Parts: sequence; C-alpha cells; structure tokens
Amino acid sequence: IDELGFRNQNGSEYDFFYLPMDFKHDCNLGYAFINFTSADAARRFRNVMTSYRFTRFRSKKIVTVSPAIVQGAPGNLRKLLKASGRRVGNPAYRPLWFERGVGISLDRDAVIHLLSTRFGEDVEPAKVKEGDGNGTRCGLEFT
Repeated sequence: IDELGFRNQNGSEYDFFYLPMDFKHDCNLGYAFINFTSADAARRFRNVMTSYRFTRFRSKKIVTVSPAIVQGAPGNLRKLLKASGRRVGNPAYRPLWFERGVGISLDRDAVIHLLSTRFGEDVEPAKVKEGDGNGTRCGLEFT
C-alpha cells in the first residue's frame, strides 16, 4: 500500500489493516480490511486499486474495492473484540494498527487499550457493541 503512494510525511494514510488468513492452507483469504485516515485517501485507493492485478503471485484475480460494512477505526476495533471465536495466536497474522507508518500487531489487550486511550471508550469486552465508528474515517474492503 505504501509503495502505491499511500504514505505521507506523517506516515501511512491508513491506521488499520487486516488480511484474514486460512490457517489450514497457510494463505490469505483473498480480501483485506483497511481503514484510511481520510475519505480522500480511500477514494484514491479505490481509483488506484480497482481492476489492479497483483504480479507477485501467479493469480489471475483482479482487485475490486468496496466500502466495508463497519466504518472507522473504533468500529473495526470493536468488531475485533466481538470476534471471540477467531483468536490469532501468531502475531504475524493479527490485524495491524499503524501510527506514523509503523504497524503494531493487535492482540485483545492492545485493542482494549487503543479504544480506551485513543478513542476515549470505556470497554467492557462482554458489552462491546458494533457501531459506525467516529464518522470521520472511511474504511474499504477489497477482494
């Protein structure tokens, strides 16, 4: 994503990235969730990635980009807390949080900490509700 121009002087133009994995076959599921820090970055990503073909792998798949159901970093983080059946032990396969272009692997404690310190949410994991985030960010799902 950075190589395609989604990095600026402040770091990445996205703060959340998740590439779900098929652990049985040790490959990704063919889609990802990205939360961009501005609607402009999300639009540019859609324009760049629509019909894109990855050349690193022998695949004939073409990228499609669509708005994700859950929007905003807080919404994505809350969704992670609700996904109790999909705990990922290997940090390399966990969702990432980006600050100043550096990705941090997210475990449950890190998600709760971010929601509390970054977004001012009192989080009781048993009571986490889905929402539309803070309304200022734009998330995209691409396949």
